[in-house]
Amino acid sequence: MSVRYFEPASLDEALALLAEHPGADPVAGGTDLVVGDRQGKRPLGETLVAIHRLSELEGIGETDGGGLRLGALVSHAEIVSSPVVQERWT
Repeated sequence: MSVRYFEPASLDEALALLAEHPGADPVAGGTDLVVGDRQGKRPLGETLVAIHRLSELEGIGETDGGGLRLGALVSHAEIVSSPVVQERWT
């Protein structure tokens, strides 16, 4: 099987690729996808869209309504060490 791999430069480009390729897998490292494929739980998709460099998916902050906003690329370590999280959420 041939895998198509895209590395978009923006969130808009990533969303367009995902719309253009139904069933594409967004990846930000891909460890879970590779492990699932090797264990026979879920085969790798034919199309991978890398999101690991999209700055729009980073960051921790508060929403206008006082909630917590976690970007899709925020790591557990970033959450634990975040002053915003430490001040408002335990």
